[in-house]
Amino acid sequence: TKPETKDGGQAAIESTGTGLIFIYNVWQAEECIAGKFLRLHSRKPVMSEEDATRARNIAVRIKGMKPLGEGQEKAVVMALRFGAFILLGGPGTGKSTVQRAVFCALGLPEVVAARALAERKNTDDDDPLPQRYRDRDEDNNEASSPVLATCPTGKGAVALSKSSGVPATTTQRAIGQRKGGTYAFNEKRKLQVSTLAMDEFSFSDLEILYRTFCALLDDASFLGIGDTNQLPSVGAGNVLQDIKKSGLVPMAVLDKPFRTSSDSGIPTVVERIKNGEYPFREGENLKGCTHVNVTDSMAMAEVLAIVTEKIVREGLSPDSDVIVMSPMRNGELGTFNINAAIKVAINPNTNGPDTHGFDLAEGGKFLTINDVVMNLENNTEIKVMNGEVGNVVGFAEVPKLDDDGQETDEIITTPVIDFGSGPIIYPPDSLNKLVANNANTVHKYQGSQNQIAIMVLPKHAAHMTTYNLLLTGFSRACSWSFVVGEPKQIMEAVRRREERQTGLSQKLRSKIPALVAAMADYPEYLTYLQENALYLEAENAREAEVKERVKSA
Repeated sequence: TKPETKDGGQAAIESTGTGLIFIYNVWQAEECIAGKFLRLHSRKPVMSEEDATRARNIAVRIKGMKPLGEGQEKAVVMALRFGAFILLGGPGTGKSTVQRAVFCALGLPEVVAARALAERKNTDDDDPLPQRYRDRDEDNNEASSPVLATCPTGKGAVALSKSSGVPATTTQRAIGQRKGGTYAFNEKRKLQVSTLAMDEFSFSDLEILYRTFCALLDDASFLGIGDTNQLPSVGAGNVLQDIKKSGLVPMAVLDKPFRTSSDSGIPTVVERIKNGEYPFREGENLKGCTHVNVTDSMAMAEVLAIVTEKIVREGLSPDSDVIVMSPMRNGELGTFNINAAIKVAINPNTNGPDTHGFDLAEGGKFLTINDVVMNLENNTEIKVMNGEVGNVVGFAEVPKLDDDGQETDEIITTPVIDFGSGPIIYPPDSLNKLVANNANTVHKYQGSQNQIAIMVLPKHAAHMTTYNLLLTGFSRACSWSFVVGEPKQIMEAVRRREERQTGLSQKLRSKIPALVAAMADYPEYLTYLQENALYLEAENAREAEVKERVKSA
């Protein structure tokens, strides 16, 4: 039963294994996650390595993909075989390519049959095809999607759908998150899916993973994709890092960059940031990497010069080819002020029909045709997710709705926005969830990429500028990344490495003996445990070196 204090609050639980004290809900969530991972692995592999390799090769041919790298080949096979699998890798290292191959392979008839057979062996059901497979075949909207592809952020879900070719949604929406903290899918009503994938896994907090695992069938599979060097979740927990450090779950690490050109300096700078080094060298000319060394008073002018002059000379558009980021919204160099300054510079308000006034999110008052905007909540009415970016292409006259949602005789103006799938008349009652997007926070751009990335590091945001934030922002660029700020701000960010106090890693490690006992008849299945141990030994040694380097810097 759930322990409570005399006043009805949550009782504390002290864990001697971690030296930490937990509130009950956090303790229970970690216990559930650890137990679920154990159950997902306490069964024979779904496919043999040979069959998984054959399926991978077929998928690569079907998708017309270039030959995979050695690490990518291994990752696809592992993802098809194991009940849970974690794919780690930095920006542009080919994670999306692996996902595309895995998602395609999961739809192959021989893979569907193998997974259905394996799942039936774990139940008393004599049906040759589990109900969820028949449901998906009968539903035209789902038949082409053998995997439920999700991401904790709306913008990330859109990017996942585009990169993988599979319809994707937010993880919260997939499990039916409702206002008030309840979920449509849970312990009693399970998600009828064979495989659930979660991209940008580092951004998942403890609560979301817990709720997802509550809704996931024990004979289903889980695929987590992410980068432990990217920003952690806004909510409590550090689940991807904890899972990696536990060594319990099969994982593959991709480290070869594919997104940038072979002579790009971006991977070099990223590696220096990881290693705790100052990323720029005096007199060095790294292609695609520029540090604009200015004080805060000069930073805005430099940002505007890059947006309106430098990238235009490269034949790129300030509307569609650049990402401008700041650690926070408020302040002299927060996204509010940067947004306003860029709008004045590239698409100012007019006194004509091209500009209209609205009450927008974050204090916005006007929209002009060609403005770049971001939607801030999942909107089922127009099928646009939180984080999707679009362009204002016009304005429309629509009837105003009353409090009951009925049309009145009053006619009002609302913007027409193209989010990438054609013009949409944006609902007037949702304008408070629409914001100008010439600039945004690094958190909002996690999972996104563009040709040019500009990151401002102001002094007033120093407390928020961490190692993860610096690395995430810098690596959003495919071609050219700018860091605007003083060297001191950059080095402080390199040093500031957030450590969250959690118990999940210890709980996961504690399940290894039970896993070994459960799989005693299939010892070859657990060879990955030794591989994980060797990887973590090397990783721990590297982290110790980085800590010493950061201390002495």
